Amino acid sequence: MDVLLIFGVVAVLVGLMYYRQYRQQQNRQQREEDERQQRQGQGQQQQDRGVFPPPGDPEFNNWVAGGIGH
Repeated sequence: MDVLLIFGVVAVLVGLMYYRQYRQQQNRQQREEDERQQRQGQGQQQQDRGVFPPPGDPEFNNWVAGGIGH
């Protein structure tokens, strides 16, 4: 009787450890996928600058003034 109880407790502990490892792996994969998507989004934003420089860019003043006197 005691052997079955010990075996049951060990089985439950092994099951919980397996479940914890599985959830950690899923969380890690989700975090990596989120980071990958974020990096791709930033890369697309940097590549799509448009025709004119954005405000705050040092070249913006040259565009606004037409490059006169620079």
